[in-house]
Amino acid sequence: MGLQVPSLVDQYSKRVDAHYNEASQNLAGFQTTSDRYFNSSIEKLIEHYSNSEDAVFRQDADNIQSIYQRVSLYQAEKEALSQGAFFAAMHVLFQSDNLLMDETLNQYSYVILLNPQALVWGLLSAFLLAVLVESLLRGLLRFCVPQKRGVQ
Repeated sequence: MGLQVPSLVDQYSKRVDAHYNEASQNLAGFQTTSDRYFNSSIEKLIEHYSNSEDAVFRQDADNIQSIYQRVSLYQAEKEALSQGAFFAAMHVLFQSDNLLMDETLNQYSYVILLNPQALVWGLLSAFLLAVLVESLLRGLLRFCVPQKRGVQ
């Protein structure tokens, strides 16, 4: 399983990049409008649409807000994943976005990356598993096998 951690991080990162690129493209036209009329502030553009008397513009405000939040989410994920291999793995394993992780796991392809990072993860997970199993077995033996008492 440890050998799969770098692959999981890699596939999750690729999914984040793909969603980020798509959401950024969806926001691009609105960003151009906010650059031109609202000093590059998407928030001011959304506020302008929200305050419009036109129901279509008010509904578009919600749509723009949704796209903007998606871009922000994916940007935060990209930043978390760029903090180095260990921190990226910890982020993916314990703090990843639930929807992105579900997508990643549903489309996951089991591969073993042949690089030093994968080997380190494999060795560390094997070592930790061996220590855990050894500790459990020693604990069971201690309770199941009667202890010999010294003769006095």
